[in-house]
Amino acid sequence: MIDQEKVIKGLECCGYIDRPNCADCPEDGPGFGYACRNDLMKKALALLKAQEPRVLTLEEARGSLKQPIWKETRSSHKDLYTGWVLVYDIQTGQGITGTRLGMAEPSGRVVWYRLEDYGAKWRCWDKCPTDEQRRNTPWE
Repeated sequence: MIDQEKVIKGLECCGYIDRPNCADCPEDGPGFGYACRNDLMKKALALLKAQEPRVLTLEEARGSLKQPIWKETRSSHKDLYTGWVLVYDIQTGQGITGTRLGMAEPSGRVVWYRLEDYGAKWRCWDKCPTDEQRRNTPWE
């Protein structure tokens, strides 16, 4: 796990463009030059990428029981809801075919989605994606 505070402190101390200020740098690098800075930049990039919304795997969506996640549907129907949902329950049997994941919408309505359709007809994100991120992230 990358220590965000150490990366921020390292960026604040890194004056490599003007002159190195490695004496106060909290990073464990060699203390001078490109190797230390490159390691710091890789960690900073990883932290930034971790903040971007991403599509959850089916296992991650199933494991989000009682947590809000962003659900997106892919359909020609205009009445389908896309937005924040609470993963309500996982259901099998009781006359249904396959396994379904129940999601409670803000209105209180619970909708049951077939796990077999994940990635093709519906998917979940860890955070609210922008329209551009949704468009640029391919479906299965």
